[in-house]
Amino acid sequence: MIVDYTNSKNWKNYQKRLKKFEKRRSFFSRLQIIMIYGGCFLFIVAAIFFSGSWIYAYLSDIGSYSENNMGISEPVSHRIASHQF
Repeated sequence: MIVDYTNSKNWKNYQKRLKKFEKRRSFFSRLQIIMIYGGCFLFIVAAIFFSGSWIYAYLSDIGSYSENNMGISEPVSHRIASHQF
């Protein structure tokens, strides 16, 4: 299809469509990078959340273990191995 761009109205419409297409193409090219950064951010937040709750539970467990045994405690490695998840 051959379009006559000598008419200024046709030329403006063509430029408008070209600009819209370029914006869309630019957005989709950046979308992959945005999704990668978003996924990494969510992974880090989830890792911090779950490891923080695990550390808190572990430290609470150590405190209750030493209180129940009147200060006599086993080595930390034995407590980690016997801890059930």
